[in-house]
Amino acid sequence: IAPLALLMCQSFYDESKVLNKFGVMKEYTGFYLYFYFVMVFFQFLIDMLSVNIADLFHRWQVLDYLEFCQYRFKIRTSDWKGKEATYDEMLSPHQRSIDQLCFSEQYYCIITFCAIGTLSWMLGLQIIFANRWNIFNDPASPIVLVVALVSCKGGRMLASLVKKFLRIWVVRMDDLRIYSQTSIAQILKRKGGFAQSQAALNLFPEAATGLRARRLAGAEDLRHEGHGEVPPG
Repeated sequence: IAPLALLMCQSFYDESKVLNKFGVMKEYTGFYLYFYFVMVFFQFLIDMLSVNIADLFHRWQVLDYLEFCQYRFKIRTSDWKGKEATYDEMLSPHQRSIDQLCFSEQYYCIITFCAIGTLSWMLGLQIIFANRWNIFNDPASPIVLVVALVSCKGGRMLASLVKKFLRIWVVRMDDLRIYSQTSIAQILKRKGGFAQSQAALNLFPEAATGLRARRLAGAEDLRHEGHGEVPPG
């Protein structure tokens, strides 16, 4: 998103005056774009090191969790994962909506659109403040507002039609056959700790009550032994 923000500031250089405030000339913005593209490779390396440190030092099985999220996304019952009403009750309430989307392409689609929308909104406000434009004194403001609302509504309807026509994120029966009960048993057998317990809770609801009871009992035993607070999951 950072290169896109820089391109938008470059396109509206005189109107927004963002780069001018930082002393960056319009002709030199290309060097900053080159820097962002070079940093992408090193950002991947930093992310890889961070994930490995979290796994080795903190014992957070991030890759196992992401693999299980991918599995849950493939066996979803709705085209849009957020429409499902089942949540993982072992997580905190403010974490359930993120976990519901399973860090899938739908999650990153939402994040991308929200980031672009927020960036456009902030750049628009910057242009208004930099030019000291009174939107309430402009007779064209109501027309611009109506056009913007109609464009957003029309864009949503168009996106829905394109989704149905191209069958994007349609739940395919082939994936459900591949990830059958046999595959579930293999995942539970191959993965231990986090993946095993989470899979039992999400895939076998009838065993959830007993598993949660055993977890709570184990946590109480650890507290009595003097281990202090026990992290969830």
